[in-house]
Amino acid sequence: MHSGGAPPPKDDYGEGAQKYNRTPVFRDIWAAVLFLIVFASFVVYSVLSIRSLPSGTFTRPGKYSDSTNFFSLPTIVCFLIVALTGFVISLVYLGLMQAIPKTMIIVSYWVGVVLGFAMAGYYFYRRLWWAAILATIFAIISLVMWFYARHRIPLATVLMTTVMQIMRKFPATIYFGTVFLVLNVAFLMWWSITLTSTFSYMKHYETCRNYTNSAGRPDVSCSNGRLIGVIVYLCFVWYWVTQVIFNVLHTTIAGLYATFYFFEGSPMGYPTANPTVSAFKRATTNSFGSVCFGSLLVALFQTIRAILQTLLNAGSDDAIGAFIACCVGCILGMIQSLLEFFNKYAYIEVAMYGKPFIPAAKDTWNLIKNRGIDTLINDDLVGNVIGLGGLVVGGVCAMVGYGYISVVKPTFNASGTFTPVVILVSFFIGMSLFYLAGQVIDSGNSTTFVCLAEDPQAMQRSKPDLFERVRAAYPQVVAGIHT
Repeated sequence: MHSGGAPPPKDDYGEGAQKYNRTPVFRDIWAAVLFLIVFASFVVYSVLSIRSLPSGTFTRPGKYSDSTNFFSLPTIVCFLIVALTGFVISLVYLGLMQAIPKTMIIVSYWVGVVLGFAMAGYYFYRRLWWAAILATIFAIISLVMWFYARHRIPLATVLMTTVMQIMRKFPATIYFGTVFLVLNVAFLMWWSITLTSTFSYMKHYETCRNYTNSAGRPDVSCSNGRLIGVIVYLCFVWYWVTQVIFNVLHTTIAGLYATFYFFEGSPMGYPTANPTVSAFKRATTNSFGSVCFGSLLVALFQTIRAILQTLLNAGSDDAIGAFIACCVGCILGMIQSLLEFFNKYAYIEVAMYGKPFIPAAKDTWNLIKNRGIDTLINDDLVGNVIGLGGLVVGGVCAMVGYGYISVVKPTFNASGTFTPVVILVSFFIGMSLFYLAGQVIDSGNSTTFVCLAEDPQAMQRSKPDLFERVRAAYPQVVAGIHT
């Protein structure tokens, strides 16, 4: 790889382009097969458990024209207005990110710091001392980190602006984000129904078999143990499937942005006619096993963390137990965040070069080791803007939902029972709409940083104006790294 000095020959477009995933092969097939087996077992169990429910459980609650029912025309109109509002506010916020990126990065960072201290103050007010102390520590760390983060703001500004320009050039990224959001929500509903029906199904399952102990009495512990085992299994399935859905989208976006970085403006042109679709095909076929592999690691940790946290909370009646539960929860949460952060960059290596997960993870470690805290800061600065956007859009939509039911006053909410439900659903709709674009920006930002770190000369050759802007903000870019 070139690292400074004289420019490469004109027919050399960089090691990144040469290593790019042109002829992908299937990687980590065992993980893909295992995922399909686990998902198939969930489908079978779900069908059996849902069939055990009493007839009429999921019949339509009433006609949509009946305003006395929550599932009625006023509710549909309310959520349509909320969704339209969320879409408009998301466009406005994205426009601000494009027009004043530096200001948005600075504001979002300090909003996060203020919220951290506000949360600590709330815990002190509620006399939750250990939680208050930990929240204060994290808020102080965020405050101190500003003196390191502010030097990376120019680079984050350039990258965020560039990423949003690419997103407008390839609107299919938003379409894919929408599809994956619908897919995730659909699976959430399916999984929730399955979890609800589990209690009825397990009761029927155990009653039919009439387990007894050595004294000839019903063995209740056997039933409870089986139920707990099934719930743990369902939690694991939830974590793994949702991780796979999220990471397939991330790998797709990473593949697109890597293609743009290495081939946009180069004489050779794009290696495929539709880079977005090609990236999606690779993520769901050749690299699907690698996605499942990395997602499995996170899902296992999430499941173990949920089990440990439940056990700790169950035995945390005293102050010492509460302190231990709080500390363990914070430690496990930080480990999970680091694992997810690490995996995000590993999937970029998978998307770019078609590597198996383990080699991609090793190269990710080399990237982080060479770039150090810059990688974390660059990710965090853009992530703050996206996180604040989700809260802003969600908050506005929640107010619109509340305003609608306050003005229209539908019959089903005569007593105000459904007001919190409408507010929460409206907030979720708005936040989810913005995170569609936020996920694309986050994946594109991380991918562009990796490409830039590995092969800065590719940008210098094909996009010299952009390269000069990046070099002015981040002079170390000419060094590159070897993976």
